[in-house]
Amino acid sequence: MADARLAAGKSQYAAEPGRFIHSCGRVWDATKDVWSVLRPMRFCVFVGIAITVLILLVPQSQDAVLALLQDVFLREGAGLASGLGNAASFAALAFFWAFQTFYWARFVSRLPPRPRTPTR
Repeated sequence: MADARLAAGKSQYAAEPGRFIHSCGRVWDATKDVWSVLRPMRFCVFVGIAITVLILLVPQSQDAVLALLQDVFLREGAGLASGLGNAASFAALAFFWAFQTFYWARFVSRLPPRPRTPTR
């Protein structure tokens, strides 16, 4: 196969449809398209990822969430009421934060796009 390509004057590593370089180019174009959609809301996406990682991976935040839920499930009487209040306020604030993130990401995605540089 390589001899036939060299005889035809083509390089062995030339990009042809179905070849590795061509498929990498298509993946890169798709990645650029996804980035052009996510670029306006990148702050909201990065903050969401950072907060999720902090809550799930940092031991102190895991302890705080466990302590918050421990009051709900392990106490009785007055402790249960304060535990339910704390859990409800945490859920309400988490919902408010998620809604604000959604709203601003939606708002920013509706802004007119920046002009793109022409492709070569």
